[in-house]
Amino acid sequence: MALNRVPSRVLPFAVSGVYVHPRNACRLPAAAAVSSVPSSVSAFSSRTNFLSRSSSAVMSHPCAASARHFSFAIPPANAAALADPLPATPTPPPVFEAVSSASSGIASGTNALKNVEEVSTMERYEAAVYEESFKKPIVCLFFARFSLQSKVLLQPFLDFAASASNNATFFLIDCDRVPRAAYHARVENVPSLVVMKGDDAFRQTITDSVGVKTAGDLIQEARSALDQVLRLDQQEGGTKLQPGVSSYTHHIGVDNLNVYRKGWPVA
Repeated sequence: MALNRVPSRVLPFAVSGVYVHPRNACRLPAAAAVSSVPSSVSAFSSRTNFLSRSSSAVMSHPCAASARHFSFAIPPANAAALADPLPATPTPPPVFEAVSSASSGIASGTNALKNVEEVSTMERYEAAVYEESFKKPIVCLFFARFSLQSKVLLQPFLDFAASASNNATFFLIDCDRVPRAAYHARVENVPSLVVMKGDDAFRQTITDSVGVKTAGDLIQEARSALDQVLRLDQQEGGTKLQPGVSSYTHHIGVDNLNVYRKGWPVA
């Protein structure tokens, strides 16, 4: 019969309903081979006897375990490994919880420092730059919540503000919340420390675009910049620091408040 022409190494798997590529098929015991079927038995009984023998041989053979790979269910042992290791709402680091009130505001610990303020609007930033910076230098920390270095730099900045409260005013500025302020200060990297006096009379940006400076290095550079602006402000009665003056023609309407604020010609 046609059944006898099937190779003995593939037949037990084909009969049992499990497909195994011939190249990967395992050799079965001689008891499961077609040649072991008695020839004296009738065709029907021979086929039935052969099916029972091959089924038992397949189930007892080590290669029968390959049928497990056809299951699409995730084994319980791997379910935990595939689970999301992060919680739905991760808890921010304690040092950066300071920036989490109102837009997130300043933490209760920093609210006690009267010279530290978080800038939440462009109007407040302009008031600090164009008015307060002429009286006292200002130091701005431009940060972003996604930046790990911003989180690391926050606490050293607050300590710096506490030690230099009599010499400057300190501001925290979220670049995502007040992007125009970062554009005005020409901030290209976060975090960045900007020391200003009289708008552009003195402006120095301290940042780390490469990623090799520590938080202590950035704070030390900011201290040096603050000492420099204080020293220049004391020389010659403060005349050393004067905003830059530019003269050019323009066609901006005189009702534009920026013209008067910048002192541009209106005639």
